[in-house]
Amino acid sequence: MTEAIISAGRTDKGSRPDNQDAILVASPFFAVADGVGGHAGGAIAAQTAIDALAGHLRDRGAVDVVEAVLAAHWAVQARAGLATGSDRMATTLTFGAIFPTENGMVLEIGHVGDSQAYLISGGRITLLTRDHRAVAEMVERGEMTAEVAAQHPWRNALTRNVGQLEPLTVDRVRQPLKHGDLVLLASDGLNKHLSDEDILGVITESTSPQDVAASLIAETNRRGGLDNVSAVCVKVDGDPAATRFDRSASVRGNYGTAELLIVPTEQTIPRRHHWWQRG
Repeated sequence: MTEAIISAGRTDKGSRPDNQDAILVASPFFAVADGVGGHAGGAIAAQTAIDALAGHLRDRGAVDVVEAVLAAHWAVQARAGLATGSDRMATTLTFGAIFPTENGMVLEIGHVGDSQAYLISGGRITLLTRDHRAVAEMVERGEMTAEVAAQHPWRNALTRNVGQLEPLTVDRVRQPLKHGDLVLLASDGLNKHLSDEDILGVITESTSPQDVAASLIAETNRRGGLDNVSAVCVKVDGDPAATRFDRSASVRGNYGTAELLIVPTEQTIPRRHHWWQRG
């Protein structure tokens, strides 16, 4: 086999008037950003983060996922300082990179926020990332039940985001991969409507990463599509040594290999507070 990775991504505004999500699909690098901080600033933040991430990848031979997310973070901070009538904006960012190793492939993830990264392997689905919402962290500590968290008025508030003024801690995840494994990056618009079992069912019935991404978004919208939703699907299929980043690849407004999808919106951005509450 010569092709190591097959990938695809889609994003959709759902029932929202605009799309504040942005995705990067540039094998072997993939990302999902979900803008927060109001309906204008979120779109700008997501776009800025993905732009900065793509630039960082092209400028460096070796890639550290945490450094890449921090580069996006600093770019969003700088962009917020230039935004007219505002002093802040922010976004989630889940960035995955697949590297060849002596023993096969490994997925490394840099993660901030409540977007998700899943591994689908051997008929099972595993969530790889932590949820950085305040209520999710309370549930982890045993201070709140999941049922109470689902109805809490601050259920969408983030404790960490790309672009915050406070020093940022980026989660690092390392996951070995084998032939046939599938990695899914998604914004939280997906799991607002689909459980892990639902996601696994859609993937099981799909024939390709393109089909997975399209089908997940279609099913989310069929169930109401209350939020923007993005899905980036990556399948391991072949020789790890075949995977290389194409530094000459264009960055375009579409989805697919070596392409970037961003949806910019220029409007007023709300002022800072400690937690970020989504609309």
